[in-house]
Amino acid sequence: MDAVGVALSLMRGALTLLDEPDTELIAQHLRLAIEAAEQKFSSDERSDGLVLPDAEDPDGPP
Repeated sequence: MDAVGVALSLMRGALTLLDEPDTELIAQHLRLAIEAAEQKFSSDERSDGLVLPDAEDPDGPP
């Protein structure tokens, strides 16, 4: 898994811990960061043939 995939996995994991009302602002920032990383990864994927890790599997493919 490359750096973008690792970052996405970590952000998604952190996001699940932050689904509380008092941490909603942090969760909102993480959602924006994930969205930006996914968009970057998608554009890189077209040129590099990379595969985005599944949102349900933070570790990606085995």
